[in-house]
Amino acid sequence: EMSSVVLISLVLGLVPQARPLAASAMTRRGIGEALVAFAGIALLPLAAPAPARAAASEELSEIGVLGQQAIVLRDAARTKGPRAAGAIVRGLEMTLEPLQSKMLSAGKGEAAQTQAQLLQGHILELKQALSTSDFDEYVSKRTAKTYMGGMVERELEEVTDTFFEFMRLMGAKIVPAASAAEPPVWDGRYFDPNHPRGYREVSLDGSTLTIVGRDEPNGLKWTLKAITFGSTANIDFTPKGGPKDLPAKLQAGMIIFPDGNNWTKLSKWDGRYADANHPQGYRDVSVRGNVLTIVGRDDKASAEWKVLATVNGDSASIDFSPKGGPKDLGAKLQDGKIVFPDGNAWPKIE
Repeated sequence: EMSSVVLISLVLGLVPQARPLAASAMTRRGIGEALVAFAGIALLPLAAPAPARAAASEELSEIGVLGQQAIVLRDAARTKGPRAAGAIVRGLEMTLEPLQSKMLSAGKGEAAQTQAQLLQGHILELKQALSTSDFDEYVSKRTAKTYMGGMVERELEEVTDTFFEFMRLMGAKIVPAASAAEPPVWDGRYFDPNHPRGYREVSLDGSTLTIVGRDEPNGLKWTLKAITFGSTANIDFTPKGGPKDLPAKLQAGMIIFPDGNNWTKLSKWDGRYADANHPQGYRDVSVRGNVLTIVGRDDKASAEWKVLATVNGDSASIDFSPKGGPKDLGAKLQDGKIVFPDGNAWPKIE
């Protein structure tokens, strides 16, 4: 009888509604189908001395997290097709190859070792499918199952099925979680306290995260890419001279980094706007609490100025007196523009 339970919550956020797992489904294929439908995995390691049990649990925990990430890649292939190719290619290096290595290291017994070796073959087949961008719809002759993501999805399913069988052989039991979490919302504009005059614009497509930003108002615009696994990501900062796979976590409206830096999600007002009355200038808008700050220039040669406002939802009262204007000019945020009573409108450009 097993002596302890180590519960690892692997919330996917992209899974369909959970359904019970029948004993008859506990085949290699059945396990794969069932786990994709569940939002959690409970690992029940076999009885062992405490230190060995702890080490084995840690190894299974690491393998479990990588397996979760493999499921996300499979889901991206199915739903995004060729648009997910970049994320899957990065996932080969950052997820699937480490998964195979850890399975080979942790596998106890011939059957578990066989699954680790099979995974290596599936990875090679996946690389072949990616090399030909084989995302065309594919119907299995053996099972009649349709793969909307083509052979790439099919090979990723082989990867996840092999992972599930390995976990079963290692003493893991698959159980449904109570509920699936809502998908995390990465998209938005963020404030980086290390670059308070800059911005970071984040968007998610499938499992690929794109970050576009500037460190200063007129600084060089840069673009970073990342692969996400639910609410975590590995960001490639090499275009900015940083590490290739810096981990980050989305939590409570912030992107949190290991060094303690946090990017805070900004309001819908925040951004750079254009003013048709001053086409060579800019207006950088930021909101902290209910205070709106506008920093701008009217042309390239003029001095930078700053005005403040109070904001309430989509309305603001702006003090333009530092520029010789009214003290409490009303403005509204509407369809991505700041609209003024005289008909002038500042469209958001960044």
